[in-house]
Amino acid sequence: MRTLAMLLLLATATLAGDLVDRLYLVRVMTESVGRMGPERRVLAAAAVPVGPDGLLMATGFALDAPEGDHAALQVSAVAPDGTEFSARLLGGDDDLRCTLFRLDLAGAKAPEPLALDGAALPIGTRVTLMTRYGAEFGHRVRSIDSWIEASSSGPDAVGALKSGSAEWRGMVAASTDGQRLLGFVDTRSAVGDQSSGALIGVGG
Repeated sequence: MRTLAMLLLLATATLAGDLVDRLYLVRVMTESVGRMGPERRVLAAAAVPVGPDGLLMATGFALDAPEGDHAALQVSAVAPDGTEFSARLLGGDDDLRCTLFRLDLAGAKAPEPLALDGAALPIGTRVTLMTRYGAEFGHRVRSIDSWIEASSSGPDAVGALKSGSAEWRGMVAASTDGQRLLGFVDTRSAVGDQSSGALIGVGG
């Protein structure tokens, strides 16, 4: 799954356009059998189109396609214009902390995929972190400005964010003009001695 997700992100053509208007919201309702009987859980996260035919990638969690006594009762995605689609959960990747979905387009036009700008982010680079809320907040986008306080090189270019917080998990990192997808927020690790920042990038 890691190789697939990386290829999808790096091979697609970079497109102009404000990322605020390209974010989807995916929702998954699952049911599992616990000691007290059936237990339902709803996950919601921002997602970006990363491949053809309605392929979406949500970050901040890895959720496998349900099997056995776990069942996905409902999987859906809300487009930036508010249109709601049924979707299929394809599976998650623990290393990338991401989950892939496929839109049921039913004849609708597939969203154009976004490409990750994999360039290293120098210390001091300002970025905008954004996510999309659910219906209770009108599917609006929340954004937070931040900057890179440490960075590392390697196959996965990452940078530590100033004032990292768990509430950033799953957010998309974009250039301050909203034109480039720089990566995703991952709060599980740190760069060097920086322990307060979350990572930007696919994996770490």
